[in-house]
Amino acid sequence: MKLFLFLFLKQFIFCSEVSVHQLKVHKDMILIPAGTYHIGSNIGKYDQNPRVKIQLSSYLIDRYEVSIKKYKQFLQDTNYISEGPWQRSLHQNNDNLPVRFITYTDAKNYAKWAKKDLPTEAQWEVACGTKKFTLKRKKLSIGPQEVNFAEVSDYGVYNLSGNVREWVNDWYDRYYRLNQLKKNDLFNPQGPQDNTAPELKFSEINAEAGNERSTLKVVKGGSWMSKYNYQVQASKRAAHNPKQWFNDVGFRCVINVEDN
Repeated sequence: MKLFLFLFLKQFIFCSEVSVHQLKVHKDMILIPAGTYHIGSNIGKYDQNPRVKIQLSSYLIDRYEVSIKKYKQFLQDTNYISEGPWQRSLHQNNDNLPVRFITYTDAKNYAKWAKKDLPTEAQWEVACGTKKFTLKRKKLSIGPQEVNFAEVSDYGVYNLSGNVREWVNDWYDRYYRLNQLKKNDLFNPQGPQDNTAPELKFSEINAEAGNERSTLKVVKGGSWMSKYNYQVQASKRAAHNPKQWFNDVGFRCVINVEDN
């Protein structure tokens, strides 16, 4: 028993030290502590059901959505050729707006450059906290605002409820929540596995329809285009072709503390 307690305290102290160090290095990130959380909903759309209790390891998540300024720096440092026409994000000569018109692959490559990753759906949703978001009473046509604008979650993370929707790592499966319980996928859930059928993924042949699992990526959150309160709730799920880009989709990154 003493040995178990010693190992537990040692792991706790180590995790705390790593977290403090990471926070010093990454000042624009928020620490979400390891713990038990709920994701999903019992009252939302069927693909959000049911509400599920999960366990997550500690992680850091960007306080703000990735800005045009940061995306420009990534392109300059790497000479990466963006799949999406990110230049359409430029508006009023303001580089502090969120970058948009980028594909999932663009976001993933940025995260790799930044020595981070895209959040899992579970990480993204937990970062929302328990706050019930509501629509901002602004004209829907006003467009995105700077990344430090709008509602803040319980943890201090900005714009999870609006501004732009955000790519996350998970493949989409409309029945994933139910399967999650059946398979006991409740510790650091990563979403459904990429079980690609023998035929090409429709994202690779630019088709507009096909098998959703292994072809569509989850997109979370609402945007300035959202019209109804249910569209800005944490459990809301959308699914898009990872090779396409959208006017109102950007992203943010995470660092898994125990991996660093």
